Formats: sequence, structure tokens, C-alpha cells
Amino acid sequence: MKHKISRILYPYGAARSVWRGPLRGYQFHVAPGFGLTYAFASSALHLDVLAKLVDPGMTVLDIGANRGLISLLLSHCAGGQGKVIAFEPITELHADFTANMELNRVSNVKLVEAAVSQETGETLMEYSPEKSTQGKIQIAEPELTVAHSDSIKVRTVALDDYVGAEQIRPDMIKIDVEGAAGFVFAGAGKVLSQMRPKLFVELHGPEEQAAMDAAVRQYGYQVVDADGNRVESVVQGWHSPIVCLPE
Repeated sequence: MKHKISRILYPYGAARSVWRGPLRGYQFHVAPGFGLTYAFASSALHLDVLAKLVDPGMTVLDIGANRGLISLLLSHCAGGQGKVIAFEPITELHADFTANMELNRVSNVKLVEAAVSQETGETLMEYSPEKSTQGKIQIAEPELTVAHSDSIKVRTVALDDYVGAEQIRPDMIKIDVEGAAGFVFAGAGKVLSQMRPKLFVELHGPEEQAAMDAAVRQYGYQVVDADGNRVESVVQGWHSPIVCLPE
């Protein structure tokens, strides 16, 4: 019943306003996973946690941007002097991403049509329009499956390659890539060791959890959970999202 009422009040594709939280007054196009929860800033989205990590003027990377709903928050926090670079490989999501930026007259966000991975090139992803927030690199986190998905070829970029070519210095990176964070880190050694950005990472399974634990130890990051409590080991228990701060 709750789902039916939600669809009546928030039909897919309709423009609706955000009523609560750091994006109050912004608008968005309703889509799977982004309806009432987004309009009322559900704690499950951790918008307040993300907002505290971004200061005006920062350069922020949104890896796994989907339709741009988190990019709106990062844009708002970075302000006119900052910039957001969003990475999203699924072509059919790009129009919605652009529409959400235009709806709010956002001008400091750039969309890169690629998945971030260990190397620049191509890879296969599992993707289903009915589960559009769950698309994943096919070889990442094998225990995760996407129901009724197709295998599609997408462009990939290694973060070190992209940052070097564009001559940017990221201050904060948000990563939500359905199990493929380890692939992101494998192509980001220079960024993590030399530029030391803050990280916000949504975890999805044991492979990603282990890769995350190895990365924070290798590059010297302190890890805290969404409540700010110190996490001594990413692989002990379950903590998601996690915030990683350079030591």
C-alpha cells in the first residue's frame, strides 16, 4: 500500500521538490530509488554525512553518479567556486542526469560517460532498467547479481589517467559502484598516495570490503562509520558507508 501511494504522489518522471535536509528547495525527477526517500532526505541516503565532507571551492568526484541526485548535493556544497566531476557509464541514465542539473540551473557539474576502473578502455556491465541503481561491472563482486539484466559494453577510465589528463586535484571522492571499489583503487594509486582526497564509500559485499581494507592500510587512511565512530578494520563486522580521512 505504501508503495502504491508513493507512486501516485511521486510518479516516475515527475518533477518534485525536496522538502527536508541539505537540499531543501531543490527539485528532482522521480526515478527508481529516488522518490519520497529523496524528497524527505531519508537518513538511509546519508546526505548529512556527505555534506560535512565538502567545503566551498572543493573539486569533488562522484563515481557511480546514476541520475545525478548525489551530484546535486555535492554541487550545492562545493558552491560556485567548486566543481563536481560525475562518472556514469550507462547511456540511458545520462538524459535524466542532465535534466536534473538543468532543473536546478546547476553549472558546476561535468558528466563523464564512463565507469571508473583499474585501466582505461572498455568492460562489460550487468544492467537492468528495472534495477537502474544496481548496475555493476560484470566481474566485480560475483555474489551480486542483477535480476533480468543484460550485458552491455561500456567505456572505462582509470582515475590516475583521467586526473593527469585533466590536470585536476580532487579533494573528496564519493564512490558507490556496486562492488567495484577495488577496481577504482587499482587505477588510482597516484591520486590516493599523492593527492590524499577524503573518501566516502558505499560497500556492497565481501570482495569490495576486502579491497577497501587493503587500500586504507596501504595509503594510510583513518576510517570512520556514518556516525563518526572509528573503524579499526573494514573486514571486521559490516560498516557501510564508510568515510576515509588521510592520516
